[in-house]
Amino acid sequence: MSVETKERIIKLLQEGKSSWNVAKDVDCSQSAVCKIWIKYKVNGKVVKGKRTGRPGKASKLQDRKRKAICLENRKCTTK
Repeated sequence: MSVETKERIIKLLQEGKSSWNVAKDVDCSQSAVCKIWIKYKVNGKVVKGKRTGRPGKASKLQDRKRKAICLENRKCTTK
C-alpha cells in the first residue's frame, strides 16, 4: 500500500469516520485500516522505519548477470 493511501486513511480516521467506512472508501480491508491506525498511534508516523539486518553481499549488477545466465540456461544454479 502506498504512503499516500496510508496518509489518506489516517486523515479520514482523524475526521471521525469509522474504520469500516474508511476501508470501503479506500478499497482495502478493515483489518488493514485498523493495523495502519494502530501503527500510527504507536509511532506517530505513517512510513515504515529503516529495515535492519545484514546487507546483501552481491551487488545489483552481479544479481542481474546471474539472472541473465540462469535465464539462458535453465539447468544452471545461481552458485
